[in-house]
Amino acid sequence: MGERGHSLVELVVAMLLVLCVAAGLLRFLGACLGSATRTVEGVELRRNLRRALEQVSDDLQEAGFQVPCRASPGGPGLTSGPSALVLVKDRVLPGRGRLCAPLPVGDPAPLSRRVRVGADRRVRLQAGDVLLVEDGAWEGLRLTGPLVLEAGREGEGIVEALEGEVPRTHGEGVGVAFLRPSCRVAYRLEGGRLVRRCGEDTPRVLADRLVAFRVDPGRPPAVAVTLEALGPAGGRCALTLARVPRNGGPP
Repeated sequence: MGERGHSLVELVVAMLLVLCVAAGLLRFLGACLGSATRTVEGVELRRNLRRALEQVSDDLQEAGFQVPCRASPGGPGLTSGPSALVLVKDRVLPGRGRLCAPLPVGDPAPLSRRVRVGADRRVRLQAGDVLLVEDGAWEGLRLTGPLVLEAGREGEGIVEALEGEVPRTHGEGVGVAFLRPSCRVAYRLEGGRLVRRCGEDTPRVLADRLVAFRVDPGRPPAVAVTLEALGPAGGRCALTLARVPRNGGPP
């Protein structure tokens, strides 16, 4: 280089070198960003599968569950197929209640009584639902008709004892839980999504991007459930849950 400075050729070569270095850096950053994105997507995919299997596990543990006040448990209440899982369980409804008047029992006592109940939230009950009275020991009282309870207000309905038993005497203010017996829960793969239906509730999508949902009864009473999803860049992610239903295995 003389007093005239850099030549045009030197400037062009320098610019080309800078562009090559910049292109390499951009390619490297793009690869790092793509790898990080795929890793995050893979972690999120596994988290969704794990969350779905936790729900399946909870339902399997409660398959065939019946409250202590119900006699003659109905068995596991579980049926399965290659891509479907259906089970029956008693389901505790949201909300807590209390008796607003004593529930007397005469001698001899009738098998049905009129009760006044309050709730801490709006609860829509139907005929056949059970009031679980928490008075020392659980006792179930079956509603003979529908009953809608508003938060902070009392409702009145007619109940009968389960299994033909005579209701015990309960005082005012005793806690009450609400139960829907023999609720049907079904899991199915629909359009790449695992859908859970519980009774008349709105169906819930537990996981998406699924390519397989397999239910293997295995060796009774164990049940194995496998979810396989299509991950980023075409990779597959599979998780398997093996559980023994608390109340027995598949029939």
